[in-house]
Amino acid sequence: MATTIDCADPARLAHFWSAVLGYSTVQSGTSTDGTAFVEIGPADWDTARGPAVLFEQVHSLPEKTAKNRVHLDVEAPPGRFRIEVDRVLSLGAAHADIGQHEADLPWTVLTDPEGNEFCILNRDVPTTMRG
Repeated sequence: MATTIDCADPARLAHFWSAVLGYSTVQSGTSTDGTAFVEIGPADWDTARGPAVLFEQVHSLPEKTAKNRVHLDVEAPPGRFRIEVDRVLSLGAAHADIGQHEADLPWTVLTDPEGNEFCILNRDVPTTMRG
């Protein structure tokens, strides 16, 4: 199973998300129709669990004007929420301006290098407090 993300630059997003998730490249190339793709997954498929993520090049992506219909949630290690947010920001993420009051929420909304929103979740806050 894989989550597929349409994008302009599959290699760039695969590099970013590999660093965020601790994944490595599973395969990359060009499909028969000329579409570039990169698939990433857990660095050690034998011992790690986690879905693959496939980045497919789309040449005519519409301009993003609304919230993503699907987004990834990344759980920060216990006790490391702020550190994880800072780490992911240093990899090229940016804060998403969606009108949230970060201090009131057990997650932070960020965007990847192509503007797709995702959340860093705070595992130290009870699950019932999450959205």
